[in-house]
Amino acid sequence: MNKVTDKLFDFLNLFGFSSALVIIVVLVITIAATKPENFKILFGYLWHLIAGPFSFFRKKAIRFQIEGPLTKALKRISKELPEMDIPDLKINWISSDNLQTKLKEGKAIIKLKYDNDNSRNIIKATSIYVKDAFLINSKPYLSTDFVKAIDLTVTKKILLNANIKNKGNIIPLFINENKTESNEIFEKCEKLEEIDDNGLFTRVILRELNNLGENQFGRTPKSEHHIESEEFLDFIYNVVTREYDDNTPLVYNKRYFKVGFLLVAKAETYLNYGLEPYYRRIRLGLASGVNAFYLLARSEKVEILEKVAKELLGTGNFILRNTPREYIDTNNRKCICYSLEVNSDSILSSTLASIGEAIKEKSTIHGVITSVRENRLLIDINGLSGEVKHHNLSAGQITDARNYFKEGNDIELVPLEILEGGTVNFSLKNTKSDPVNFVKSEYEIGKKINGRVIYCDDSFIKLDIGNQVLEGIAFRNELTFSKYIFLHKKFELDEVFEFIIKDYDFTRGNIILALNGLKDPWENKNYKIGQKVEFTIMRKAKNALIGEIQEGIEALIPKYELGWTEKQQQSEFDNASLGASISSTIQNIEEKLLILSAKRNKPNPYQQYFDINKDKIVKFIVTDINEYGINGLINNLKIYIPKYEISWNGKTFKYYVNQSYKVFIKDIGKNHDKLIGSFKPILKHPLDDFSKKFSEGQVLKDLKIKQVFDWGIIYNISYKNQNIDGLLLKKGISNTCFIEEIKPLSSFLNDIPLKISEINFEQNRVILSLSELTRNNIDRLDQFRYEDDYKAFVVGKKHNDFGVIVPNFWIEGILETDIPQNIGSVISVRPSKIDEKEIIFTVE
Repeated sequence: MNKVTDKLFDFLNLFGFSSALVIIVVLVITIAATKPENFKILFGYLWHLIAGPFSFFRKKAIRFQIEGPLTKALKRISKELPEMDIPDLKINWISSDNLQTKLKEGKAIIKLKYDNDNSRNIIKATSIYVKDAFLINSKPYLSTDFVKAIDLTVTKKILLNANIKNKGNIIPLFINENKTESNEIFEKCEKLEEIDDNGLFTRVILRELNNLGENQFGRTPKSEHHIESEEFLDFIYNVVTREYDDNTPLVYNKRYFKVGFLLVAKAETYLNYGLEPYYRRIRLGLASGVNAFYLLARSEKVEILEKVAKELLGTGNFILRNTPREYIDTNNRKCICYSLEVNSDSILSSTLASIGEAIKEKSTIHGVITSVRENRLLIDINGLSGEVKHHNLSAGQITDARNYFKEGNDIELVPLEILEGGTVNFSLKNTKSDPVNFVKSEYEIGKKINGRVIYCDDSFIKLDIGNQVLEGIAFRNELTFSKYIFLHKKFELDEVFEFIIKDYDFTRGNIILALNGLKDPWENKNYKIGQKVEFTIMRKAKNALIGEIQEGIEALIPKYELGWTEKQQQSEFDNASLGASISSTIQNIEEKLLILSAKRNKPNPYQQYFDINKDKIVKFIVTDINEYGINGLINNLKIYIPKYEISWNGKTFKYYVNQSYKVFIKDIGKNHDKLIGSFKPILKHPLDDFSKKFSEGQVLKDLKIKQVFDWGIIYNISYKNQNIDGLLLKKGISNTCFIEEIKPLSSFLNDIPLKISEINFEQNRVILSLSELTRNNIDRLDQFRYEDDYKAFVVGKKHNDFGVIVPNFWIEGILETDIPQNIGSVISVRPSKIDEKEIIFTVE
């Protein structure tokens, strides 16, 4: 770039440009060449100034106003993923619906239909770009839900990173447009968001998914790709959400993803042991086929990690895959992430050199057991294969190596010779890994021994087991089921405890122990919802207090369960101190976790207020209006007015946030943590005037059908320039037969009289009935004559007979006939039997 700049200086000087002008021209050209998005932002502003009423110029201005900031946001992401191909974004306005994106020469050309709402233009352009141009080689190997979750997360990240106007409306609009996605997609989005909050979405997830697409390019997508990629998502999620001493796996080693994590959690590990602990974990990963490692550190550990990474890279055995920069996570912690790949050629050559030097000096090196046979061990050292034959297993007598070694053990070895083909012959004699040390001391796995505490850390203790060479060590998960108790308080120095031998650490000459009699406290525990317990605070999370009700029984109190009001909740949360005890009630029981409530043991101001003010009209302040209803406050108490309680008939009224209105206190919430209000008792009921004129039992004439449904018919009742819905339910049509279908009856049931069965104020509806009308008209039976024919309507079937209604008389009877009749048909009938309560018809 410097040579090009020098030539440009010389060229412009030939034409007599002044030095100042030359510098300006060169600067402009340099920016245009390296950061064209800045010019797009500038040109967007200029086009906007001159656009005026001209749609062509206005579209051009908007195009630049979108392309510039979004491209700049994409470049911020690409800094974390230098190896990933992220094309520039370019927009072509089209008049038809959105067409497929065109990828050309490092650009993604988005064909977009112009919208007068520029917020939607920005959202559509970003969404289409991400869908069609981002991770395109990887998406065929991901499930549909995972692809959608990735697209939503990346789109939101671009919009949040873009310097665009009206971002405060764009983000909520984007979220609102996608709120109908499935729970499976949102669950993945939540995991990706948590991963992004910890800085590993771009640094790990996108990098590894991009590698998946490159490695599998051209191969047929399989269900195994989908399954493994989602397992990998869960693996990364567990890594970022793990607690300090969780036993979360830090290696994912399957067919398509092979990744290991090295977490720098303790400064003393590096200070006491140097690079060896980290190299040991890398050796274990290499032996199982993992060749990509992420080194992570937070807060004050960042400086330690930088030293570790520098030493690892200094060996020449690793390749740096990213440009690590410090970043701040959502918990305001300084973090850094190194992505290293094993340099296969370098690590093999340096390993061979180390083995050659060890043979010469008769010193030791470390390797990983890949296979345990009865009479030999197969070894891996940074990709080189080796073997320990039976006679080199120990300075003592070993009958079966399987009694002492396991695959994956990291052990100390003496290299004897490099055989033809590169295989190395090793010996364990007189090393720390020689089983003779354990055999002579009779430390068999499963045996009980006593150990005296000589050192206590928060994650392990060291023990004197009465042997000058060997030392006992017990890790936290073999000492307690609690994540929070301090080991130095439970295992004081010089105290003696009984342990069981679990394993051997051949590298350090340690006997790995477990506390004898340690049992899971959840076994045989029968906790019940509503049970009162004493909770001890061990840790403060963002929106919860976390702790235990006894050693190993973990519990948490959500912030909203600390008090009945938000003010009370915040006060209790701020004043909560570690180690303090809170009387609580079990609200829910999850897998090895109790969800508690502290407020249930306190007087409930919502219940107190409701008991005093039920069915009263009071004033409240509106705090929020959404599609589900209105939220507000009465002093510090929350009140909610559901959408169906805002009006009687769905009419909308204008309410404003921070304004005061009257509300009827109707109920208290299911969890007794909010009041339920209603505007209905305050508003004039739509049926008030109607109910003053008409009453239940009256007959309405000439009712016309408004809509027909499977369950019944809605009629239009006109009264005082008001249209009221009247409902004739299926069960309200006939007294004699079951109505299977209503639609065949609709022509007959139009423009007929019906009786008012019920005026329901609560549900704001008038229930009509034909069956009650015909039943009330039973006194008209004496008007029928056996010799006369009558027009009747077939409404349904009753066994082998039919139910019919005679219009004008509005009498229902039974038609006895062997002739099949169509439901809904009009026929001519003649009475065959008339008594006081029933009429039977027949057909000629």
